[in-house]
Amino acid sequence: MTTTSDRPRVALALVHYPVIRDRFGSVGATSVTPLNVHDLARAARTYGVAPLYVVTPLLSQQALIGRILNHWSEGYGARANPTRAEALRDVVLSGSINEALDDLCRRAGGYPTVVGTAARQGPKSIGYADLAARMGEGAKPWLLLFGTGWGLGPEAAAQCDFFLGPVRGPGEFNHLPVRSAVAVILDRLFGKSAGLALFVTGLQRRIDMDIIRELDKDTQRQDIPPFRPGDSVKVHTKVVEGEKERIQIFEGLVVRMRSAGAGSSFTVRKLSYGTGVERIFPTHSPMLGKIEIVKSRNVRRAKLYFTRNLVGKAASRF
Repeated sequence: MTTTSDRPRVALALVHYPVIRDRFGSVGATSVTPLNVHDLARAARTYGVAPLYVVTPLLSQQALIGRILNHWSEGYGARANPTRAEALRDVVLSGSINEALDDLCRRAGGYPTVVGTAARQGPKSIGYADLAARMGEGAKPWLLLFGTGWGLGPEAAAQCDFFLGPVRGPGEFNHLPVRSAVAVILDRLFGKSAGLALFVTGLQRRIDMDIIRELDKDTQRQDIPPFRPGDSVKVHTKVVEGEKERIQIFEGLVVRMRSAGAGSSFTVRKLSYGTGVERIFPTHSPMLGKIEIVKSRNVRRAKLYFTRNLVGKAASRF
């Protein structure tokens, strides 16, 4: 049983089944390594994460872990090394991932968000800074799954809401032991440097946005006259046919404008033989010749979609 007095917010699970057992992709169970249990328990306790679930359905492995935990909770180990005993008191033995989820749900008072670890990026991948920020919001519980062997099996991966990317070094060799990977990940999420990493990530994002805005300015046209929804305009567009180029004019009512820097656009609507026709023009497109304002109107709406339902004289007023 965990000794943490507060409700747990983040827990770990060292999964021994279902995992990928070899490089050929076979799924099964792996043996429990006592050294992993010792080191993960100490790492979890250091970073304030509890409980640590050791997931294995094998009765012989459960008996082994039971003897280890008993030695450190009631036996000689509890007296000989109290700090090791303190860490191992947060270890919980589970027969399956679902059993661990149910136990954590009972302890935390809510169903946890499950985060797995993967050897490559995928559609559910999440960055460390993003995950740390999400974990800092509210009191929702989280469960971090770490697979032994060659990683989590498909059945275990299907239970994950997100996946953290692999812990990689500067070279191509990528075979960290699970206890080392756990320590690195916990430090990235909860270490004293995690707050600095969040700040740097946010700063980098702001710098990137400033660069994008500066690049946008270089592609924005300066010869576009000021117009707004409700104005009648003539839009001159360039049409290229083979080696020839001609100008096509589309005259109508501006019913919508979208301001998005270089991606800005506007929608013009007209009636052609009683049928409504709309075209969307990129504001800063090089294929846009010029825009003539035929008539300016002072309207109180940003989008004039109601004109689509007008007929007869009501429609001709615009």
